[in-house]
Amino acid sequence: MAGLACVLPVALYHRVRSQVSREPPDRRQEGWFILLTVRPLGLAAIIGLLLFIFRPSAMSWSQLKLPAALR
Repeated sequence: MAGLACVLPVALYHRVRSQVSREPPDRRQEGWFILLTVRPLGLAAIIGLLLFIFRPSAMSWSQLKLPAALR
């Protein structure tokens, strides 16, 4: 939730600015690296977060057992 609270205002700011210009976004200008790597990884992260929030047992494979001192 803290990460979302940090990212959401920045994303909303840029989304609103793009709507003001009324220019349609050209996703190809971002380059193939962004289209083929960063966007799918972002989608996977969002899906993982939603799974963790609504069905934590589905994310049990990703647990990392750490001593209390490291937590």
